[in-house]
Amino acid sequence: MKISGTCNPGVTSNAATLTVNPAPAISTQPQAVTVCTGSNTNFSVSATGFNIGYQWQVNDGMGWSNISAPGANPAYSG
Repeated sequence: MKISGTCNPGVTSNAATLTVNPAPAISTQPQAVTVCTGSNTNFSVSATGFNIGYQWQVNDGMGWSNISAPGANPAYSG
């Protein structure tokens, strides 16, 4: 950037770098599954983006709630 005023000479700032990170995008959606009571199943999703994180949620009939189990592959029972 060049700065000038009433008096000369003007001055120029140091260069700066702007990095534009891509927005997150889901590349593979989880698929719906029907299971019998007492059975297990797994869901998976994959996404692209910069420094992304995942938060699984469950709809308990009264709205969406976060599954709070730790780690990249949280377990949920219910």
